[in-house]
Order: sequence, then structure tokens, then C-alpha cells
Amino acid sequence: SVESAEEGMQRPDAVIFLPEGRQVVVDSKVSNKAWKDYCAATDEEARTARLSEHLASLRAHVRGLSARDYPRSPDLKTVDFVLMFVPVEAALLTAFAHDETLYTDAYRAKIILVVPSTLMAVLKLVEGMWLFQKRKESADKIADAGRKLYEKLTAFSNTFVEVGDGIQKAHGTFEKARGQHAE
Repeated sequence: SVESAEEGMQRPDAVIFLPEGRQVVVDSKVSNKAWKDYCAATDEEARTARLSEHLASLRAHVRGLSARDYPRSPDLKTVDFVLMFVPVEAALLTAFAHDETLYTDAYRAKIILVVPSTLMAVLKLVEGMWLFQKRKESADKIADAGRKLYEKLTAFSNTFVEVGDGIQKAHGTFEKARGQHAE
């Protein structure tokens, strides 16, 4: 259970912990009833009606999951999207084949639709992106430290040249004074 952005509790199906204390929320709010009815339908008219119900069910779940707004939960440090797990791969592929905007509409609602064969790949991709970001931040820190060291060495070198010039001037003045003493 996690606290929602607007007071109250929510229960995602899974919160997967990744490096850097980050999480990815996975929610499986998909009803398979319409899909089962679609598969069991024997005539084309019934199949078409059940397919429409299946698509409506998926879209309703996308809207409901988007409304939960898990990324704004004070209990989570997650990305701006939620993975909506569809357990039956054929159900999602059929939906995509008959509704070309389903994936795009879900993505705009910050919902990524995944099935068993893509869930781990998406999670590994997210983990890789975070690790890449951490390396980039480390490289930026190293570059900043190198820049500061270079600036200090440059300042030291300039001061060292000034000291050398001062020593030469002092030596010249010493030689001049010594020459005056001998006269």
C-alpha cells in the first residue's frame, strides 16, 4: 500500500525496486472476461461485440490507472509512468491489431502496456537508463573536479611565474647594489 497524492491509500499489484532507491509500479487491472468471451464466441457478430468490449475494458483500465497517479505518491520515488501488465499476450496483441491508437493513447496517459514476454525487457531497460544516468552524473562530477584542479594548477603556475619574475628582479637589484658598493 502506498499513499496517494491526494490523501488516501492505493494498492499497486507490484512495486519493483531498482538501483538508487527508485521504483517502477506494475499494475494488472485487466479483466479477461471480455477476452474469454471473444475467444469463446462462435459467430462473427458476437466476436465483434466481444472484441469491442475487450477494447473498452483495456481503455477503461488505462484511464483508471492513469487517474491513480502513482508517480506523485509521497511514498514512491518512481518514474513518470506505470507499467500496466496484461497477463494474456494474445489479448493485448489482438487489441493492438484492432485499435491502432491504443498504445499511443496509453503512452500519452503515462501508461506502458506490457505482457509477460516484454515485462522483464522493459524493467531491464529502465534499470539500464538509471545506471547510465548515474554514470553520467559521476562523469560530470569527475569533469567538474578536473576543471577545478586545472584552474588551481593554472593559478599556481601563474603565481610561480610571478615568484620567478620577483626573484629575478630582486637578483637584478642585488647585483646593482653590489656593483654600487664596489665603486
